[in-house]
Amino acid sequence: IGPKTARFFLVHSRRGQQFAILDTHILRYMRDVHGIETPKTTPSGQKYLSLEKQFLTLVPSDMGVAEFDLSIWNHYNAKTPIDNWDKRLLPATSA
Repeated sequence: IGPKTARFFLVHSRRGQQFAILDTHILRYMRDVHGIETPKTTPSGQKYLSLEKQFLTLVPSDMGVAEFDLSIWNHYNAKTPIDNWDKRLLPATSA
C-alpha cells in the first residue's frame, strides 16, 4: 500500500495520529485556500512528505486531523462557497 492508504488506516483507527491523507480534496484545499502549489493527484516520496508537513500546520488546534479532513471534504462535496466555510478552515487573514 502507499502512504495515503497507510495514513488513512492510521488516522481512522488510532486516536491522535498526526498524518495527512493527501487525497484530491486536501490537495485542492491547499491550492484554493492557502495558495500552496500542489499536484492534482496524490504525490509520492519526498513530495508527499513535504506536502504532509505543510498540511499538518494548517490543522486548527481545536480539531484532529480526521475531523479537519472530513470538514474539508464535506465543504467541497456540498459545493459550499469558500466564504461560507467554517472559519477554522480559512487562513486568519480571510476570516
